[in-house]
Amino acid sequence: KPWRRSVRCGGMGKQCEHMHRRREGAGPVARTLLLATAVKLLLVPCYKSTDFEVHRNWLAITGTLPLARWYTEATSQWTLDYPPLFGWFERGLAQLAPLADPGLLTVQAGPYDSPAAVLFQRGTVMLADGVLMVGVLWQTSGVHYGGSRGGGLSLDSGRQLSGQQSMSGGGSVTPRGLALLLAVFSPGLLLVDHVHFQYNGMMLGLLLCALAAIGHGRPVTKPSNINPKV
Repeated sequence: KPWRRSVRCGGMGKQCEHMHRRREGAGPVARTLLLATAVKLLLVPCYKSTDFEVHRNWLAITGTLPLARWYTEATSQWTLDYPPLFGWFERGLAQLAPLADPGLLTVQAGPYDSPAAVLFQRGTVMLADGVLMVGVLWQTSGVHYGGSRGGGLSLDSGRQLSGQQSMSGGGSVTPRGLALLLAVFSPGLLLVDHVHFQYNGMMLGLLLCALAAIGHGRPVTKPSNINPKV
């Protein structure tokens, strides 16, 4: 109840109210992520494309060979052809791969497959989706694209109108909650990433993080020549 929160807040007013809304908002977000993870786990044994072996071979290349050979190794037809940043991402995953199945890091011409390998690689996509969640939550966390400077896009008004009702069980959906639902249950991402096998959710999350950084005017995390007002 609003009056109860006022009593507890005492003289802290808006700050306490803001903290209360954040605590209440964490529940729906956690439930959304748990439900999305459950759906993705159901997709683990589904069809997988040749991209599954492509990324498996990249794990082996980046995990067992020196950097100088990453882009020249051609034992398998699925050579590493993504930019170096993604290569380092694969190398990071390769540090954990032997814990699931040492065979994941075997450089060979033919494909490698095992139940542990499937579960590990599917799991890496689920974990990488965390970047998408961060991007969505950051992008919808406040005023963006110059809103604080006047005339920009802002999600604050919609959240103020419906935020308290939705977070306290009023039944309405906030823009932030809707954005998170649309992202984690995107049919395209579920089919391409969690069935076909890709990391597009992570890439989209990085894009959203970059846009959020631009909107918040963070000079370290955004290109300095981009004007948020444009």
